Amino acid sequence: MKKEDILNKLAAAVMDQDSDTAMEAYQEALNADVPPMEIINDALAVSLNKLGELFADEEIFLPELLFAASIVTDIMNSLAEKFSEGEAVMNKKGKVLLATVEGDVHDIGKSLVGMIMNAAGYEVIDAGKDVPNTKLIEMAKELKPDIVGLSALLTTTMMAQKEFIEMAKEEGIRDKIKIMVGGAPVSREWAVKIGADGWSEDASQAVIEADRLMLGA
Repeated sequence: MKKEDILNKLAAAVMDQDSDTAMEAYQEALNADVPPMEIINDALAVSLNKLGELFADEEIFLPELLFAASIVTDIMNSLAEKFSEGEAVMNKKGKVLLATVEGDVHDIGKSLVGMIMNAAGYEVIDAGKDVPNTKLIEMAKELKPDIVGLSALLTTTMMAQKEFIEMAKEEGIRDKIKIMVGGAPVSREWAVKIGADGWSEDASQAVIEADRLMLGA
């Protein structure tokens, strides 16, 4: 089977949430010496991006999307074990620090963004939920991410996104990071108002926005 056919088979299996066929296709890709980043970019990321679009259009639902993401996560974990850390780091698009802001315990959306961004070739550090800005600032200083992604699922916690940007300026790291915001009540207008660099309304859009920021567009 040709490389393209194997990758198409893997992408289709993820789209169908067929874990057995996905793992079979993944093994075929390994046996055919398909480079790991081609497996990620040309099969896993493609399928998750398409599923993200279907989810946004309400053609599939959250359980289906999460199950597909779990298949991708299993394959990503296997890839991390099989290929050298140096190769994985060398091929990463950039480093992303993700968190749900302080006072907000909603985790699914942020975790899904992390899964899809990881599959798309980013090194993702998930700080968790209900994370104080003081902790995020310290993590940003220590880990030096290219992008900090802040999720807020409540109108009452959106202000934490604005406060993080203000704190980043005070701590002298604002010009060293790109800041993306998202979450159900978060709009592009809000992102512009608080001085964020990017905004996305769903997980698939987050990858497109991150790519744009990394290219300096």
